Amino acid sequence: MGKVKGVFLVTLTWVLPTLAFSQQVSWLPYDRALEEAQKSGKPLFLYFFTKDCPYCRKMDSETLVSSRVVEYLREGFVSVRIDADRQPQLARRYMVRGFPTSWFLTSEGKPISSLPGYVGPDEFARVLRYVIGGHYRSKSLREYLSGS
Repeated sequence: MGKVKGVFLVTLTWVLPTLAFSQQVSWLPYDRALEEAQKSGKPLFLYFFTKDCPYCRKMDSETLVSSRVVEYLREGFVSVRIDADRQPQLARRYMVRGFPTSWFLTSEGKPISSLPGYVGPDEFARVLRYVIGGHYRSKSLREYLSGS
């Protein structure tokens, strides 16, 4: 029985970190992300936050850890996490007025859409599908989300 327990614990210590890693967004620094997006052809996701923002913490703890959201971001986007207190020039560049704010850009860095405020995991996944599917070329985000 002791041997089985030991094998279980060893397996658990190997599997849990692997699962935790697979449930995380791969964040890149802004400049590197621009290069990676151009090389890969993937759109960019810019996530603006501040450490003192309660809705940013909610976005971090609910939306950006959702398995579906993480999967879409890891496979379909080049993602950048921007602390607006540390990089205010980027927040100004993208006219961020409140936090959190999400920006979506083409792989060439051209704006697709911005999304201010907290967005729950299900709706955020729909927004990610909107961008990944290229639906922004034919309809606005509002039209897409309303089903028009």
